[in-house]
Amino acid sequence: MPQLTERSERLLLQALEDSDIPNETNQLPPLLGGMTVVYWRKNVNDDIEIVLNSSHWFTGRLTCSITLGKLADSAIRYFPKDADAVSTLIEVLAYLRGNIDLLLPETRQGIYLRSYNLKSRKTLKKELAELQLELVESILTPPMTEAIVRFTKMNKRLRAEPKRGGSKARLEHLQRQSLHEDYDEVQRIAKLVRKSYLTTFKTFETTHSRNGYNWEEWQEFWVKYATELTGHEAEFLLLFAERDNPSASEIAYRWLVAQTGHTRSYVEALVIKSRKEAGKSKRRKD
Repeated sequence: MPQLTERSERLLLQALEDSDIPNETNQLPPLLGGMTVVYWRKNVNDDIEIVLNSSHWFTGRLTCSITLGKLADSAIRYFPKDADAVSTLIEVLAYLRGNIDLLLPETRQGIYLRSYNLKSRKTLKKELAELQLELVESILTPPMTEAIVRFTKMNKRLRAEPKRGGSKARLEHLQRQSLHEDYDEVQRIAKLVRKSYLTTFKTFETTHSRNGYNWEEWQEFWVKYATELTGHEAEFLLLFAERDNPSASEIAYRWLVAQTGHTRSYVEALVIKSRKEAGKSKRRKD
């Protein structure tokens, strides 16, 4: 018995085409480095499935296939109009691709965090080994949060949940109160990453000085290298590769600007105000 109706197959193929997912015969050969290759094919049950080959440096390779017939049926059931069903299937494909691509990096970071969490329970003196564990935690903890944020965003996008109004992101009262802590945490991480950035750039410049390079080539190399090394998202890592060579403090401010949607001067004023109010609150408690 065929798994796909004529309509569900037609709309599913349209969604695959609009999502730039090729069929099995037209797939691109896999490349080295962290990337995900996706294509679709008909399986033995006459159902359409997507095959995802996810590869990450220092992490491993994942291959899986997902049948789409039942998902297409659900889209058609809830969205009678062809255009709406196709739009929904496009979001479904993006949701599946994005979450599967997170699986290996999250698992790798989970191993390191498990090591830290188990060892930190023991009563050890704060020697070099413990300091190294703290460094691992400081580098690896943020990407786990970012992965959760990314997963939440994809869930909201798939479900078409309404966004908050306004032209810019707004900070809640509690976020304003702790904004200086957010700044301090980002600056602390930026200091660690910037040390790696400066060392890597010096090596890159030495090895490429003979043939020359443009700044975009360096940015591409740095983001690819640092993503695999630290797990931070590309948007954050690109801040280090600006031509004006920003300090860790400046990177922290630029990151908060990107996350809040506010201007640079306004974010800085909010951080200063948050720090002052936190100090007053501590004095009142004493």
